[in-house]
Amino acid sequence: MRINVYISAFMLLAVASAQAASDSMRCGSRIISKGDTKVEILLKCGEPILKETIAIKERSRELQLKSVTDSREDKNNQNNHRSHQSTQNTNNESHRDQFGQINLEARVSLPIDRWTYDLGKGRFLRILIFEGGTLVNIVAGDRS
Repeated sequence: MRINVYISAFMLLAVASAQAASDSMRCGSRIISKGDTKVEILLKCGEPILKETIAIKERSRELQLKSVTDSREDKNNQNNHRSHQSTQNTNNESHRDQFGQINLEARVSLPIDRWTYDLGKGRFLRILIFEGGTLVNIVAGDRS
């Protein structure tokens, strides 16, 4: 009975450490982790043994554009409103023309890249997954 408790505790500890290892990786004395850029990783770990682009991810983003003249008019209107606030009683509508603000939806293509590092004989390969140049996952591969 006591042996089963020790084995269960050891297994839980092993699973927890394996999950922590997927969030970071050691390159010599330096550590990389999710959120790092390709440049940071190249500086810390050097070149991988393999670089691949495995997919392209499409994302849509909403952009709001506002003309420079509208920004100036808004500031002038705010200043005029402050100086005449006590004598002037007007509604709070914006004085923009109908083309002052433009809402656009842009489609952005982000490459999904996979870099493979060999950390030495008998150690697991590390596979780094990048989305648009940012590290999003670290996976253990086969032993080298």
